[in-house]
Amino acid sequence: MSQSLLAGLGYGMVAVFMTLIMTKRASAVVALIAVPIVFALVSGFGADLGGMIMKGVLALAPTAVVLLFAVL
Repeated sequence: MSQSLLAGLGYGMVAVFMTLIMTKRASAVVALIAVPIVFALVSGFGADLGGMIMKGVLALAPTAVVLLFAVL
C-alpha cells in the first residue's frame, strides 16, 4: 500500500473520529477504539490487527499507569 494512500486514510480516520465526537454519535472512548479498527480492516490490515493492538497496548501501558497515578 502506498504511503500517500495510508496518509489519506489517516486523515480520513481523524475526520471520521472528530465527526463522531462533535455530533455526539459516539463517546470518545468508543470512537478511539472503533474507528481505527474499522479503518485497519478497510485498508487490508485485518490479519495483522491482533499483533498491532498488542504492540500498542504494551507501548501505552506505562503512560496509562503514570496518568492513573497523576489523577489519583
